[in-house]
Amino acid sequence: MSDHNILAFSDYREAERKFDYFVTGVSGALFAYLGPLYKPQRIELSPLSLEPLSLIFFAMAFYFGMKRIQSVVDVGAENHSLLDHQERSKKATDALKSDAFEFTTDAGQLVPREQLVLERNESNRLTAETRNNIHKLAEKSYRYYCRRNIFLYSGFASVLLHKLLIPYV
Repeated sequence: MSDHNILAFSDYREAERKFDYFVTGVSGALFAYLGPLYKPQRIELSPLSLEPLSLIFFAMAFYFGMKRIQSVVDVGAENHSLLDHQERSKKATDALKSDAFEFTTDAGQLVPREQLVLERNESNRLTAETRNNIHKLAEKSYRYYCRRNIFLYSGFASVLLHKLLIPYV
C-alpha cells in the first residue's frame, strides 16, 4: 500500500471516528435536553405518548453509539495484533529461506531452525484467527451503527410527530 493510500485511509478513519463521536454526542445531548422537559403522564394511545418514546429512542441511540465507538476501538486493537503476527511470520519466513541451522534474533539469541518453523506456523495460525476476529468485530460494529441510526431517526420522527400532533389533542 502506498503512502498516499495509507494517508487517505487514515483520514477516512479519523473522519469516521469524529462523525461517530458527533452523532453519539447529539443523541446524548437530545436525551439530556428533553429529559427534564418531560412531565410524566399516564401512557395512552395519543400524541403525548410519543414524548417518552422519543426519550427511549434517544437513550438507545446513545447506548448503541457508545457500543459502536467501543467496537471500532476493538477493531483497531485487533488490527495491531494482525500486523504484529504478520510481521513475525515474515521475519521467520525470511530467516528460513537461508540454509543455516541456527539464526540470530533481534535480541541476539540463537534460535534453531525447528523453533523458527514453529514460530512461523504459530504466527500464521494467529494471523488467521485474528482476521476472523476482525471480521466478527467489524460486523458487530456495523450492527451497532445501523441500530444507532435507526433509534436516532426514530427519536427525531417521534419528536416531530409529537410537536405536529399535540395541537390536535
